[in-house]
Parts: sequence; C-alpha cells; structure tokens
Amino acid sequence: MVKNMPEQMPVIVFRCDASPHIGTGHVMRCLTLAQKFKERRFHVSFLSTQETLETVRALRESGFPVHIGNEMSHADWLVVDHYGLDKSYESAARRWTKNIMVIDDLADRAHDCDLLMDQTYGRDPSDYKALVPETCKILAGAQYALLRKDFSRLRQTLDRDFSKAQRVLISFGGINPKGATEYTLSMIRGYKEKSLDIDVVTGAGALSLLSVKDAVAAIENDGFHKITLHLDTPHIANLMVQADLCIGAAGATSWERCCLKLPTIALELADNQKLVLENLEKAGAIYNMGSVDTLKAPDFLEVFSRLMAPNSETLRQDMGQKAGALCHGQGTDRVFCLFLKKMAKSGRSVSLRFADEEDCRTVFEWQTNPQIRKYARNPRAPSWEEHQTWFSSSLDHPDRQLFIVEYDGKAAGVARLDKKDAKERQDIIQNPTADIYEISIFIAPDLQGQGIAAATLSLLRAYEPEAPLIAEILPDNKASHTLFRRAGFTSVNTSWYISNPCTVEKGTCHA
Repeated sequence: MVKNMPEQMPVIVFRCDASPHIGTGHVMRCLTLAQKFKERRFHVSFLSTQETLETVRALRESGFPVHIGNEMSHADWLVVDHYGLDKSYESAARRWTKNIMVIDDLADRAHDCDLLMDQTYGRDPSDYKALVPETCKILAGAQYALLRKDFSRLRQTLDRDFSKAQRVLISFGGINPKGATEYTLSMIRGYKEKSLDIDVVTGAGALSLLSVKDAVAAIENDGFHKITLHLDTPHIANLMVQADLCIGAAGATSWERCCLKLPTIALELADNQKLVLENLEKAGAIYNMGSVDTLKAPDFLEVFSRLMAPNSETLRQDMGQKAGALCHGQGTDRVFCLFLKKMAKSGRSVSLRFADEEDCRTVFEWQTNPQIRKYARNPRAPSWEEHQTWFSSSLDHPDRQLFIVEYDGKAAGVARLDKKDAKERQDIIQNPTADIYEISIFIAPDLQGQGIAAATLSLLRAYEPEAPLIAEILPDNKASHTLFRRAGFTSVNTSWYISNPCTVEKGTCHA
C-alpha cells in the first residue's frame, strides 16, 4: 500500500458568474478546469448566483455543488474568474482559502493571488507585473487555453481536408450578443454560388433566440441551403471537426477553433475582443471582419465567397495550419500540473510543469551528461541536432507528455509519460485496459539523492491516477530499482515495474 496520493484531497472552489449580459464564457472555462480536478479526485464546488444557474444549463447538469454567495468555510484553492471582482474580494477571501488563482484577460485591475492565468494569445506576463504580488506565478498565452479534453483528443486524429468548402459553422456563444447569429444568417442567405450545409450553435437562453429561429426558418423555407440549429450542444468539438469554415467571435471558442485548425471569419462583439482579433489576424489564423456594429453585408459576402471558392484551398489550408500552431489543446493539463506539489525529504517543494521550447538547451545538457546517460536505453549521447529534433517532436507528440521537474521552483530534471497500447504489453499487464503510460525520469546529477525522484513518481501517479504506469530499468541501475520499489511499483521481471491504477481508500493508492 503506497501513499502516493494526498491524505486529504484538495478542496477547490470556483467563483464565477454568467448572465445574458456578461455571457457564459467565464463559467464554461471554469467547468473545463473543474472537470479536470474531478477526474483527478479533487473536491470541487462553485460559488455563484441564481441567475448563473438559470443561464448555464451545463453548470446545472454538471453535478458540482453550487452555493449561492461569495464565500465558503474552507478551501485549499479559490479560483476566481470574474471581471467584477478584484484585489478587495480576493484579499478578504484569504480568511477562508489557503491559495488563490485568478483567471483574467483584461489586465486592468489589481489582484491578490498566488497564480494568475491569462489565455490571450500574445499576452505578455509583464502586463500583470504591477497588478499582482511579486510572488505570484503568471501564466500568459494561448498555450494555457482551457479546453475540454475532447478537443485535444480530436486533434490527435484530425485529418482536415482543406479542399472541401461545403460545411459552415456559425457560433457566437451561448448568449448570442448583439444578434450576431441572425445577422450572419441574413447575410449568408444572400449567398447563392452553391448550396451549403450550415450548422448554427447557440444557447437555449440566448438573448434573441426567437430571432435566431426565425432566421433559420427563413433559410429552410428558401430550400437552397441545408441548415441545422443546435441548442446547448455538448458536441461543439465534433461540429468544428466537420466544418470547413467557421463564423464566430473572439471569445474562448477562438482557442477551440485554433486547436482544431478551423479556418475562421471572426467578428468583434465587445471591446475586450479587439486585442485577440488583432493578434490572431497578425498570426494569419483568422480573417478579421471587425465590429459587428459596422459590418456591411456586401463586405462580408465578398470575403465569405472568396474563402468558400473551390480555388481557395491554399488560403484555407494556410489559415488552418497557422491557427493550429497557436494552440495544441494542452492548456487544461498545463494549468492542472501547477496544483500538484510534493515535498522532498529536504522539506522543499517538488512540482511538474509542461516543457517548453526554452527548455531544449537545459534538457540537452542533462541528456548528454555521462552520469545520466549511463543508465539510458541508448547509452550514446545525441548530437545537438538530434536532440532538437527529438525535443520538438516530443512537445507536439499526441501520446507523449514531457515535464520539467522543479525543485523549490527551479528546473531539476525531466519526467515523461508515453501512452502505450496495453494489448501490446500483455507480458506486463495481466488485465489489459485501453491505455497504459510508460514513465521515464531523470534528475540533474547535482540534485540527486535529495528525494526529488521519489516525489516526482508520486506526482506522476497523482497526475494520472486511472491508468497503469510502467517503467523499464536496466538491471544494474540499483538506485532506480530501489526507488521504484519504495514508491510501490511491483517488479514484473528483472527490468520492468508496474503501478496499477489507484483506488481511493483513506487517501492511499494500492500498487
């Protein structure tokens, strides 16, 4: 019996609101992160308003406890995603929560928090330096975009055919501000170059739902385009995969479209979307039509017709590929990592973070160190060029998660999880499940012997509690054999070890 998991799983409380005026985006991205916490057995609840519950069906049906109000009796983490709350609320919440995370995208007010995340593409951490405590860790950029796991899963198998220009997705969020959906439909109704398949996505609580239904009915009655209205659909990711072009706003769905390499005509629905639109346009990831308030039908139809033309395959492909390069769908995992910490025997903290391009040189120096290389499967040290190729492919590999191990906040080693097919390892797994993960880990030579590796194994088990973990260790690597046995891994043969999925019982895992 191995105490891999915390004796008491952390309590996470989200504070966010939704309404016909402010939309549903804050709650939806919090639900995404909340689901990740739930999968990893954290205790999750929400603080919100009755209006929020009435506005967001997904929250009502999520199964998470929702408390009407602004505070709880206790939390390990409070996650605040709310334009109307700032340092004054957060400081007062210190009475009942140990840590505070803020999700923001405005950079226009002071916060009292330990962690701040802004998923805006192009956002610089320095934008928040004067707004948060010096000790606050700032996560900035689209690599932290909070996407549901179905987006990253679909990206892994995505094979988009950019030669197609038949299916159009129209999605302006659950509230449909400024009547953007019906206005777009009225313009597309005038497109007669070919018949289209149109999917329209909005919420059952949309401000102008009757007008949307009327606009859909008008196109249906014309009989030229085929059109389907989807209300509160849980299948938006699948609709994006099926679409050849999207027309939408610059909110959180921007990163969903980017993740799935979907060419997009984007409209500005609020002032705070201007920066996002400008940056996405500079990156070549969208066609920016500007504010919906000033958009003219002839201008829209000229751009729409050009993007839907049979000879515009290269244009669509270029836009889709550039969009896909901005967001890989790992943001939720990246953020979740930062909530996992263990103590080394020195009493200093050990944590994981996703590796980035900036880590390439440091990892190379470790990889080529003779002390580390001695127990590698391939004892030959890679060249710099070989390492760059491997490192780059590892960052983008759909079945690999490459972590930097941090000791007291500084890089101390590398950990890797590689997804494997259990059916191919029946020599190790007696009862194969869908997936297993192979562990690879090394600690910087000057930091070995301090309990960092043991803490890292515990973190990896907490990060992936539902799947078997396996590891291959060379027979003469006695220190690693001892490490894995003490961590609760079972020896299968002279080289392989396994840790079976955790079962929660008094905060422990059974190996």
